[in-house]
Amino acid sequence: MGARRVLTVIALAVLSSWAAAQLKPSLDAGAAMLAGGPEFRSTLPADRQKALDHVLDQFQLDLRAHGEGLQANTDKGLSPKERVAWAQKDQTELYARFTQGVFAALSPDQAERLRRLALRHYGPRMLRLPEVARRVGLSEEQRQAVAKRVAAFDHKSFDMSQGITNRMIHAINLRIHKGENVGQEEVHALATKANAQVEAARPKIQALRKKEDARIMALLRPTQRKAWEKSLAR
Repeated sequence: MGARRVLTVIALAVLSSWAAAQLKPSLDAGAAMLAGGPEFRSTLPADRQKALDHVLDQFQLDLRAHGEGLQANTDKGLSPKERVAWAQKDQTELYARFTQGVFAALSPDQAERLRRLALRHYGPRMLRLPEVARRVGLSEEQRQAVAKRVAAFDHKSFDMSQGITNRMIHAINLRIHKGENVGQEEVHALATKANAQVEAARPKIQALRKKEDARIMALLRPTQRKAWEKSLAR
């Protein structure tokens, strides 16, 4: 695999992650991503586990097909804008099918338990979602304030994590376009260095996230904070 091919593989992973980040968030979509974890799956009876496993297996097949589609579009010579548009459309449909399948496999009580698990897992940032804001009684002004804080945090954390990989890809592409000889081993070394920087930034991002969660909770009135805590009940 040559340097350009290695870069392509890395870039496709970045593109897929970026496209997924652009999907319209919802409580059910976030909850569906936790359905296969042992904390939830182990609480289901055997017949529900089997139904859920079928949905999870199909999701893996769909993700593989999505990756193959990304590569095919690159090989066809589609522009970055066209590839992003395709990736967003395909992922929107893919995750919608997955979310619908997960909740179709659950009873109403099980579905509500999964939603509560999602609220505990993702934390106060979920208050930016209209359906979660309604549960807690937030005004639209409060919800927008939460959304603004979450967007600012996401931008900063992206720059500290995925942004490192993006800048690495951009720098190497510039060198290749200038006619420099960038070997596969060098690309791997730079990718390894970028991954190490991302891992080093993870504790900092987690600390920032904790502070940001506290700032979001400070936007709530006492009765709303109680409602939020109630919504987290197991």
